[in-house]
Amino acid sequence: MHPAFFDRLDELLPPERSADATPSTADFVLHELTSIVETIANDYEAVATAIPG
Repeated sequence: MHPAFFDRLDELLPPERSADATPSTADFVLHELTSIVETIANDYEAVATAIPG
Protein backbone atom coordinates (compact mmCIF):
# COMPACT_ATOMS: atom_id res chain seq x y z
CA MET A 1 0.00 0.00 0.00
CA HIS A 2 1.14 3.49 -0.81
CA PRO A 3 1.86 5.59 2.31
CA ALA A 4 -0.54 8.27 1.04
CA PHE A 5 -3.35 5.73 1.37
CA PHE A 6 -2.85 5.59 5.14
CA ASP A 7 -2.43 9.35 5.39
CA ARG A 8 -5.79 9.79 3.67
CA LEU A 9 -7.37 7.10 5.84
CA ASP A 10 -6.24 9.03 8.92
CA GLU A 11 -7.91 12.14 7.49
CA LEU A 12 -11.20 10.34 6.87
CA LEU A 13 -11.59 8.20 9.98
CA PRO A 14 -11.07 8.94 13.67
CA PRO A 15 -8.28 7.15 15.58
CA GLU A 16 -10.87 5.46 17.83
CA ARG A 17 -14.43 4.30 17.24
CA SER A 18 -16.84 7.08 18.17
CA ALA A 19 -19.91 6.91 20.40
CA ASP A 20 -22.12 6.88 17.30
CA ALA A 21 -20.23 3.78 16.04
CA THR A 22 -18.24 5.56 13.34
CA PRO A 23 -15.48 3.07 12.51
CA SER A 24 -11.91 3.98 13.36
CA THR A 25 -8.79 3.74 11.24
CA ALA A 26 -7.88 0.56 13.12
CA ASP A 27 -11.34 -0.92 12.44
CA PHE A 28 -10.83 -0.38 8.73
CA VAL A 29 -7.30 -1.78 8.68
CA LEU A 30 -8.16 -4.85 10.75
CA HIS A 31 -11.51 -5.72 9.21
CA GLU A 32 -11.91 -4.21 5.75
CA LEU A 33 -8.34 -3.99 4.49
CA THR A 34 -7.55 -7.56 5.50
CA SER A 35 -10.51 -8.79 3.46
CA ILE A 36 -9.53 -6.65 0.46
CA VAL A 37 -5.93 -7.90 0.48
CA GLU A 38 -7.11 -11.51 0.84
CA THR A 39 -9.48 -11.15 -2.11
CA ILE A 40 -6.73 -9.72 -4.28
CA ALA A 41 -4.30 -12.45 -3.23
CA ASN A 42 -6.78 -15.25 -3.93
CA ASP A 43 -8.15 -14.05 -7.27
CA TYR A 44 -5.76 -11.45 -8.65
CA GLU A 45 -6.61 -11.99 -12.33
CA ALA A 46 -10.33 -11.44 -11.75
CA VAL A 47 -10.08 -8.36 -9.53
CA ALA A 48 -7.08 -6.49 -10.97
CA THR A 49 -7.29 -4.18 -13.96
CA ALA A 50 -4.23 -3.47 -16.07
CA ILE A 51 -3.61 0.22 -16.64
CA PRO A 52 -1.52 0.94 -19.73
CA GLY A 53 1.55 3.09 -19.33
